[in-house]
Amino acid sequence: YFFFSSRRRHTRCSGVSWARRCVQETGVKDYIVLINQILQDSDITDEIPLDIDSKMLQYILDYFESKGYSNIKGVPKPIPSNDLSQFLDDIDLIYIKQFSEEQLSELLLGALYLQCDQIYELCLAKIASLFKNKTTEDLKEMYGIEEEITPELEEQIKKEHPEVFEEFSKLM
Repeated sequence: YFFFSSRRRHTRCSGVSWARRCVQETGVKDYIVLINQILQDSDITDEIPLDIDSKMLQYILDYFESKGYSNIKGVPKPIPSNDLSQFLDDIDLIYIKQFSEEQLSELLLGALYLQCDQIYELCLAKIASLFKNKTTEDLKEMYGIEEEITPELEEQIKKEHPEVFEEFSKLM
């Protein structure tokens, strides 16, 4: 058997041929860069170690299957509205709305890790839609933040998570 390994559990697949078929024949290779690179750059026979929860990996694969491995468009930048239905198609809208904020965070990190830009941008668009047209006070109330967000604290957070803020700023 072949495994997609993750820290939390393993996803058992029927062999390396499944991964190659999944990546090369279905069109996922155009969207999940990391898996494609691993399969091209190595002689995998047993296991592809992935540092992603197998449930999140399955959500990502399900997305591309639901889109028929085509008609996958990027998210407009900046997002035109906090109403996702104004710029996402029905499949994208249903897909991204199914996730809680915690799951969305895991999915975002998984997409970043797999170098899967379409899911990554979709997650950021959902997050950006929550923030768009909100004041700092609105956001503090939404998330129960009581401490003052000083410019120094904001800079510290931006230094700790530069990739998220860089992409996020494009969407706003």
